[in-house]
Amino acid sequence: ETTTFRCQGSQRELMFEITTSPRTYLLKFNKISCPTMVEINGERIASCSSYSALESSQQGWWWDPSAQLYVKTKAEGGARIRVL
Repeated sequence: ETTTFRCQGSQRELMFEITTSPRTYLLKFNKISCPTMVEINGERIASCSSYSALESSQQGWWWDPSAQLYVKTKAEGGARIRVL
């Protein structure tokens, strides 16, 4: 089965979609300002205090001051990620 990724964004919002997959993804977005919130499938997810905390969690996000955003999610049933 093929997994499809789609991304679109503007200065204020980023949308990223993953079709159904049995995997967990750790996504990295470059040159991103610190988000005010991250949602997956319409539900706000928690930020993590460090990259290590994100790695050990099942789902969440962490922003690196070097303008990199990491988002971890499972894609069972598909995932629609919204970053504001």
